[in-house]
Amino acid sequence: MRQLMSDDFKLFEFLPFQFFVLSALTCEQLKDIYSKYGIENNKEWRIIALLNEYGRMSMSRIASESFIDPVNVTRSVESLFQKNYCDRFYDTEDRRRVDVQLSEQGKEVMAKLIPDLRAFEVKFNTIVGQSLSEEMRTKYQPIFDRLADNHKPKIN
Repeated sequence: MRQLMSDDFKLFEFLPFQFFVLSALTCEQLKDIYSKYGIENNKEWRIIALLNEYGRMSMSRIASESFIDPVNVTRSVESLFQKNYCDRFYDTEDRRRVDVQLSEQGKEVMAKLIPDLRAFEVKFNTIVGQSLSEEMRTKYQPIFDRLADNHKPKIN
């Protein structure tokens, strides 16, 4: 039987792992919402949400802003395109460059999806709000804001 090397590290007390678990659980709950609209996974969901917010984007920009590797962006955009949720535009001078935007059907899907997402957000905020004291929310909110500010899309 193998002994622990050190008992001073506990995975479930490690804050980055706690964020990972929270993210995984949240993604599973979100999947129940977006899958009703033909969106198959969180990559497709992040892409369609970005396109809804920012409009036409290059594939490379989608990859950097969504934290999805370029190969999976290509696959996910292809899947969204096959469902008629997005349109693709090829650069006339560089066919490797592809821009993507929501199609009319994609906009309709987002219009139906957003109220469900907002309802989930209210429920989520209620649960988090009940779990955190006002002092904790006040203490952690600037941290979350700063993390989010560092990762917001840079629109030119």
